[in-house]
Amino acid sequence: WASGAPTRWTVPMGGWYDLSGASAFDSNAAGTVRGVAWFLNGGLLNGGHARPHANTPAAVTLTVEARSIPVLLVVGDYLELAPYHNVGSSITTATGSIRPFMSIRYGGPS
Repeated sequence: WASGAPTRWTVPMGGWYDLSGASAFDSNAAGTVRGVAWFLNGGLLNGGHARPHANTPAAVTLTVEARSIPVLLVVGDYLELAPYHNVGSSITTATGSIRPFMSIRYGGPS
Protein backbone atom coordinates (compact mmCIF):
# COMPACT_ATOMS: atom_id res chain seq x y z
CA TRP A 1 0.00 0.00 0.00
CA ALA A 2 1.20 3.53 -0.78
CA SER A 3 -0.32 6.86 0.23
CA GLY A 4 0.01 8.10 -3.37
CA ALA A 5 -2.28 5.29 -4.59
CA PRO A 6 -4.38 4.37 -1.53
CA THR A 7 -6.80 2.08 -3.40
CA ARG A 8 -4.03 -0.23 -4.66
CA TRP A 9 -2.08 -3.12 -3.22
CA THR A 10 1.09 -3.87 -5.19
CA VAL A 11 2.48 -7.41 -5.41
CA PRO A 12 5.89 -7.64 -3.69
CA MET A 13 6.67 -11.26 -4.69
CA GLY A 14 5.38 -13.31 -7.63
CA GLY A 15 3.26 -16.40 -7.06
CA TRP A 16 -0.23 -17.54 -6.14
CA TYR A 17 -2.39 -15.33 -3.95
CA ASP A 18 -5.80 -15.97 -2.37
CA LEU A 19 -8.07 -12.92 -2.53
CA SER A 20 -11.07 -12.19 -0.34
CA GLY A 21 -12.84 -9.04 0.78
CA ALA A 22 -16.10 -7.16 1.11
CA SER A 23 -17.59 -3.72 0.92
CA ALA A 24 -20.32 -2.40 3.18
CA PHE A 25 -22.65 0.31 1.96
CA ASP A 26 -24.34 2.80 4.28
CA SER A 27 -28.11 2.68 4.33
CA ASN A 28 -29.70 3.98 1.14
CA ALA A 29 -32.98 2.74 -0.32
CA ALA A 30 -32.28 4.13 -3.82
CA GLY A 31 -31.08 1.97 -6.69
CA THR A 32 -31.35 -1.79 -7.10
CA VAL A 33 -27.76 -3.09 -7.25
CA ARG A 34 -24.84 -3.26 -4.81
CA GLY A 35 -21.69 -5.16 -5.72
CA VAL A 36 -17.94 -5.39 -5.44
CA ALA A 37 -15.32 -6.52 -7.97
CA TRP A 38 -11.58 -7.24 -8.12
CA PHE A 39 -9.45 -5.26 -10.56
CA LEU A 40 -5.96 -6.29 -11.67
CA ASN A 41 -3.72 -3.55 -13.11
CA GLY A 42 -6.77 -1.36 -13.73
CA GLY A 43 -8.92 -3.96 -15.53
CA LEU A 44 -11.63 -6.27 -14.25
CA LEU A 45 -9.98 -9.49 -13.07
CA ASN A 46 -11.24 -12.56 -14.93
CA GLY A 47 -13.63 -14.22 -12.49
CA GLY A 48 -13.31 -11.33 -10.05
CA HIS A 49 -16.91 -10.19 -10.17
CA ALA A 50 -19.31 -11.80 -7.70
CA ARG A 51 -23.04 -11.87 -8.29
CA PRO A 52 -24.25 -8.51 -6.94
CA HIS A 53 -27.13 -7.96 -4.57
CA ALA A 54 -30.02 -7.00 -6.79
CA ASN A 55 -33.44 -5.84 -5.66
CA THR A 56 -34.51 -2.75 -3.84
CA PRO A 57 -32.15 -2.58 -0.86
CA ALA A 58 -33.78 -1.60 2.39
CA ALA A 59 -32.57 1.54 4.05
CA VAL A 60 -30.10 -0.46 6.16
CA THR A 61 -26.37 -1.06 5.95
CA LEU A 62 -25.61 -3.81 3.42
CA THR A 63 -22.37 -5.81 3.17
CA VAL A 64 -21.46 -7.40 -0.18
CA GLU A 65 -18.73 -10.03 -0.29
CA ALA A 66 -16.22 -10.16 -3.11
CA ARG A 67 -15.57 -13.42 -4.88
CA SER A 68 -12.80 -15.32 -3.07
CA ILE A 69 -10.39 -16.52 -5.73
CA PRO A 70 -6.84 -17.75 -6.21
CA VAL A 71 -4.84 -15.76 -8.76
CA LEU A 72 -1.31 -15.97 -10.15
CA LEU A 73 0.45 -12.59 -9.89
CA VAL A 74 3.86 -11.18 -10.78
CA VAL A 75 5.94 -8.53 -9.02
CA GLY A 76 4.54 -5.07 -9.77
CA ASP A 77 0.95 -6.17 -10.49
CA TYR A 78 -1.57 -4.23 -8.45
CA LEU A 79 -4.98 -5.15 -7.11
CA GLU A 80 -7.98 -3.03 -6.21
CA LEU A 81 -11.32 -4.01 -4.69
CA ALA A 82 -13.98 -1.69 -6.09
CA PRO A 83 -17.55 -1.32 -4.82
CA TYR A 84 -20.28 -0.37 -7.30
CA HIS A 85 -23.99 0.46 -7.32
CA ASN A 86 -26.67 1.96 -9.54
CA VAL A 87 -28.05 4.64 -7.23
CA GLY A 88 -27.39 7.46 -9.71
CA SER A 89 -25.40 9.55 -7.25
CA SER A 90 -22.66 8.82 -4.76
CA ILE A 91 -23.29 6.77 -1.63
CA THR A 92 -20.83 6.10 1.15
CA THR A 93 -19.25 2.90 2.31
CA ALA A 94 -19.92 1.97 5.91
CA THR A 95 -17.36 2.36 8.66
CA GLY A 96 -16.91 0.85 12.09
CA SER A 97 -17.20 -2.90 12.60
CA ILE A 98 -18.69 -3.40 9.11
CA ARG A 99 -16.17 -1.34 7.13
CA PRO A 100 -14.86 -2.51 3.73
CA PHE A 101 -11.83 -4.80 3.74
CA MET A 102 -9.59 -6.79 1.44
CA SER A 103 -7.43 -9.75 2.39
CA ILE A 104 -4.59 -10.93 0.17
CA ARG A 105 -2.75 -14.06 1.30
CA TYR A 106 0.37 -15.45 -0.35
CA GLY A 107 -0.24 -19.08 -1.35
CA GLY A 108 3.16 -20.04 -2.75
CA PRO A 109 5.33 -19.84 -5.87
CA SER A 110 3.96 -20.48 -9.36
